[in-house]
Amino acid sequence: DRSDNGCSTCRIRNLCSGGCYHESYTRYGDPLHPTYHYCDLMRDWVDFGLEVYTRIATENPEFYERHVEPRRATL
Repeated sequence: DRSDNGCSTCRIRNLCSGGCYHESYTRYGDPLHPTYHYCDLMRDWVDFGLEVYTRIATENPEFYERHVEPRRATL
């Protein structure tokens, strides 16, 4: 559990799961040590994905309805 390292309050904690345990162990000798560079990368990647998703949905709703909406129905 990485809750005392900020993971428990991170907005993408369910996507990230705290980074790579192997990398933490290799770099810091502790598999539970946070890898903050990974956190920043993941947050940036999620923000980018949400921005693209929003732009597609608002600027090209036909594409969204044809390609994205059918996939959502299967989730």
